[in-house]
Amino acid sequence: MTVTTKYIGLLLSLGLMIVSLRSYGQQQTFTQYYLNLPSENPGFTGMEPYLDVKSAFRQRWNGFEDKNNSIYLSAYASLGRTSPTVFKNNSLRISNPEAYDKVASSSSLKRMHGVGGMVTSQTVGPFKSMSANLNYAYHLPVSRNLSLSMGARVRYINYDVNLNGYTFREESDPFIDMLKDSNGGKQQQFVGDFGMTLYSDKFYMGFSSSNLISENMSGGELLQLTSDASYHAITGVQFSLSPIIDLYPGARVSYSDLYGVTWEANARIRYSEMIYLGLAYENDVKAALLFGLTFENKYSINYSYDYYLNDLKEFTTGNHEFTLGIAIFNKYSTPARLW
Repeated sequence: MTVTTKYIGLLLSLGLMIVSLRSYGQQQTFTQYYLNLPSENPGFTGMEPYLDVKSAFRQRWNGFEDKNNSIYLSAYASLGRTSPTVFKNNSLRISNPEAYDKVASSSSLKRMHGVGGMVTSQTVGPFKSMSANLNYAYHLPVSRNLSLSMGARVRYINYDVNLNGYTFREESDPFIDMLKDSNGGKQQQFVGDFGMTLYSDKFYMGFSSSNLISENMSGGELLQLTSDASYHAITGVQFSLSPIIDLYPGARVSYSDLYGVTWEANARIRYSEMIYLGLAYENDVKAALLFGLTFENKYSINYSYDYYLNDLKEFTTGNHEFTLGIAIFNKYSTPARLW
């Protein structure tokens, strides 16, 4: 790799670093966001009637030696809730299927708490960030088929720029001199957000914030940018096209002072609650191919490939993303509400 190419790679990495620092809390890193909606909106926390554990790895390929990847591990659970499958199975055993409808419509059954959290790591060349967040949500029924949840999230984020290993050109340059003098930097931040969701067995619609409350605890000379607040609306609906084929379109709209209004949409079609294929599109940014497998309503393997449509396509050959999931304490193999 030539010095010029290395220099361009550093500039690109630092440019992405600045964008990441100002928008990291927006959680727009992963294409398969629909698999981890509590990370987008804390109101979704505990929506599944089991311990929902997921891990994802995203690799962005580029023409430089610098790393550009993200990874997360999350776990969410509901408290004070019994899976409807339990009551359905028991009502069939006593030959009284109507008992299930009566119990399933009970307001006390639908009231519950959701708790959980996520740890995330992101690397973009010399820039590294790590975050840990805790979610809480309270779910209550508003009708026989609809429930409303309200959630909150607190997050700790650590940013770090480490320029060790980079060789700068000898010519005097104000930008390079600033990098040398600052020797990178660190910043720690606490962020608080809220979210609310209206949902049923086949539908959800939510509104949430990112970086609504932000407090910088420390910062270096390089890392003195503040995070911009943004707001997100997200929706999805499941259609049963046949007893074994389901269609799940979804959309996400975001607003921030930095980016204005952005949106993305996806659609997935699933066969026999086992395998799905889909497409995703983010306005003027990228298109993605989606794929997923589910086994025994417990294990899931998901993959997406991104192709950029804007100027970033000059610096990347596409992104690969893998998400693994496991449903723990899912004794009755209840199908996932969100897939």
